[in-house]
Amino acid sequence: MVAALIRIEAETETEITITNALGQHIKTLTLNAQNNFKANVSIQTKGLYFLKTKSLTEKLIIE
Repeated sequence: MVAALIRIEAETETEITITNALGQHIKTLTLNAQNNFKANVSIQTKGLYFLKTKSLTEKLIIE
């Protein structure tokens, strides 16, 4: 069962790393012209996640 399906978009080429609250690597995404700077990500488990780029970290809570 999927806990969440999220869509990530960027305006420029960006690499995004998703980790969980324990710091475990979940997925790395590269948004670029080939994928129109967009990606869909399914997260299987509820919890706290971090989406990190070179200059930004965002917290994501899946309930």
